[in-house]
This record gives sequence, C-alpha cells and structure tokens, in this order.
Amino acid sequence: MLTNPAHDTNAEERNKEYRTYSPNLQNMMQELLRTLANIDFQHEAEMDKLKHSTTDDELKNYIKEKLLARHRERREPYINLLTELRKQQHRISFAA
Repeated sequence: MLTNPAHDTNAEERNKEYRTYSPNLQNMMQELLRTLANIDFQHEAEMDKLKHSTTDDELKNYIKEKLLARHRERREPYINLLTELRKQQHRISFAA
C-alpha cells in the first residue's frame, strides 16, 4: 500500500530535523569557524617562532603575553558573532 507523502507523519518529522536551521545561517557559522581556525593557526605559528627564537627569556615572556592578548582580541568579535548565530539557530530549531 502506498502512503500519501502529504499525510506521512514520519516524513514530516524527518523534514523538521533538516529544517532546524537556515542554510545561510549554517554557511555563516562555517565561515566564522574557518576564520577562527586561520587566526588560531597564525597564532600558533607566531608562538612557535617565538619559542625557537634566541631572544632573551624575559623579552620572550613579554612578547608571549602580547601575542596572547592580540590573539584574544582578534578572536573576540568572531566568537561573539558565532555565539549570537548559535542562539539564533537554537531559537529557530525550537520554533520549527
């Protein structure tokens, strides 16, 4: 016996699972995650370069603290936006 897809409750439930967020929202989140990964990669490269430099330890510690602060500052706006998008995704998924 064939079922009518318009009245198939299992199909409706499966569709709800896939409609829990907008593709645009997902694309934006993926782009933010890529940006954060790039920032992290650059930071790790800078930290590795510092670690292997012949600079005085006291100066290394100062530079390390500056690099860490800059890393946090660079990430912060992307983390904030990602947090807002996740909240929006959460609201959309409960509204579906």
